[in-house]
Amino acid sequence: MNSLQNLFGLSFSSKLNNIQSSFQTAHDKAVTLISKMNDKISEKEEEVKKIQSEIKDIENIKAQANKFVGNLKSILV
Repeated sequence: MNSLQNLFGLSFSSKLNNIQSSFQTAHDKAVTLISKMNDKISEKEEEVKKIQSEIKDIENIKAQANKFVGNLKSILV
């Protein structure tokens, strides 16, 4: 090692490689996190669609029940 390498412990090239590696690791982790979040969003969107479908089914049955009650009222009055 030359005197600068002795002073800093690593060559500038090694330090730069370490920094680049750290940024690459951070990038990879962020990409993985984004992918997981996108998967969770898709999962939740599917849950919402299912719930919306269930609500429509309930509303249809409720409309039928209201019609039935209305018909009964007209017969009983």
